[in-house]
Amino acid sequence: MLVTLIRRYSKPYLPQILAVIIFQLASTIATLYLPSLNAKIIDEGVSRGIPTTSGKPVP
Repeated sequence: MLVTLIRRYSKPYLPQILAVIIFQLASTIATLYLPSLNAKIIDEGVSRGIPTTSGKPVP
């Protein structure tokens, strides 16, 4: 009975509900990807001694 009520009253809002689900999924993926991206930047950039904005290489 509860599922029937939810379906009936949420039907007009289906595009908004789908948009929320898609944006929430994108947010979760971005949040989980960020540490991997930071690790790659540190491993490939900082450890190689790429010069900083001051022009001096990172030790």
